[in-house]
Amino acid sequence: MKNLTTLDKELSLIEPLVTSFVSYRVSDREDARDIVQEIMMKIWRGSIEASRNPTGWIHTVSRTTIIDFWRSRKIKPVLLSLDVVDTYRIRETEETYDPAVTIDTGAIIDELLSCLNEKTRQTIVLRAQGATYKEIAESTDTCIGSVRSQIHYGRIRLRQKMESIGN
Repeated sequence: MKNLTTLDKELSLIEPLVTSFVSYRVSDREDARDIVQEIMMKIWRGSIEASRNPTGWIHTVSRTTIIDFWRSRKIKPVLLSLDVVDTYRIRETEETYDPAVTIDTGAIIDELLSCLNEKTRQTIVLRAQGATYKEIAESTDTCIGSVRSQIHYGRIRLRQKMESIGN
């Protein structure tokens, strides 16, 4: 085990490089400082001597810490349970119906889905119902890659449409 002064010297040489790497990927200074501190703690706790490529190990630790940061900041989507029986409409029960409070969810969903072409709409609806990529590919007679692409670009279009409705 290295003595503390040798470790401090090595960490002081690494820190500016890590700071530069993080600052390039995270624009907020405070967040970047927090991430650098977390990375330096991981390096301090980790076994850099056991690594065959210390530079690569530090880069991997830095990169995964930044990814973890962005994932933790990602806004979690609100999942709707879509009962897609009758033209994608969600029916409200009479107990929850209050004309002053209730919005026409079915109309909103119809308007959102109208921005998609038929194949993408069908793919999105099947996925919302819980179908796997493989099941969707079989039922729509397309390959899994196309299904994933349709879902990805369909979600982007839906997000853009929701933002335009909200504004």
